[in-house]
Amino acid sequence: MRIASFSYISENQLRCTPSNYAGVCLQNTYDYSAFGVSLDGRTLESDFYRCGFNGMEKVDEIHGGKNSYDMGARLYSPYSGRPFSPDPLIILNQMFPDLSPYNFAGNTPIQAIDLQGLQPESVITRNSDGTYRFTEPAIKLMSWLSGTDEETLRNTNLKPRSRPFGAPWYPSKEGGGAMTSDKKIRYTRNYFKGWKHSDTNPYYYFGGNDNHSVDAWLALSSHETGHLKQRKEFKTNLGYYLSFVGEYIKGGSHDASGKEQDANNGYLKYEDFVKFTNKNYGDKSLFNLFNNKDLKEEDKTKQLGEWMEAYDQNEATTEGKEKE
Repeated sequence: MRIASFSYISENQLRCTPSNYAGVCLQNTYDYSAFGVSLDGRTLESDFYRCGFNGMEKVDEIHGGKNSYDMGARLYSPYSGRPFSPDPLIILNQMFPDLSPYNFAGNTPIQAIDLQGLQPESVITRNSDGTYRFTEPAIKLMSWLSGTDEETLRNTNLKPRSRPFGAPWYPSKEGGGAMTSDKKIRYTRNYFKGWKHSDTNPYYYFGGNDNHSVDAWLALSSHETGHLKQRKEFKTNLGYYLSFVGEYIKGGSHDASGKEQDANNGYLKYEDFVKFTNKNYGDKSLFNLFNNKDLKEEDKTKQLGEWMEAYDQNEATTEGKEKE
């Protein structure tokens, strides 16, 4: 299996001879064994390129150079052809009973890749094409927070960052992020990874069915869904992105742009709503509601509606007192 990447640079910057041709510089090329070991003498690699076999991100700083990959839910060793930990889909979800929990790609790496298969199921759910969508309770909450209509949210695809070059470019080890386009939100891959997270862990994992992951998904999505409403004002993604560039230049930074500040109002309202529900309905009541497996989606949506109505009434009362 061979993977190559090219960089188009000016003639005086060429530095990859003899691979140079007409301003095109070969930056990376790999030949792999079946389970992903890069073959000696048949690999050209630059420092900036972070992905490799199967488009997985290299994790050289944990297990040493070329010894492991981040496959989403687990770390993987190409030398043993096995992950360092068991498959949560097999251990926790009781899936694939015919396979070892330490298998990689069903032991057929030439014809198959390994799936991540992790997400907070109370917030998003998987489509048949491998993309994701918001659950109905999440749609109810996101629409109220961001002002984006529910039908748009229902038709929005949620995807992990594409490999190996894709946006968003935020580092997962610093918390990651997301990027919105026409009816599509791409999240960095740590939002689909379900291993342990703690204050001392250098990586941030938000793919579990716990309060920490639900909070992370709702917080980021309360901002990103505001961009969906903005995107509808433009005919193309290009026009939408160029409008951002103009605002970045005018404001001097990403966060100073008008669209970012407008979308961030959804996040600020979310943070205030979490405080409101904690105070009035119990600590972590919002996350516990999403994670309550005994409640149907329509029951969660109804409860959310009652809490949101109470919040709006409280805000109106507070605003009236301030005017007095």
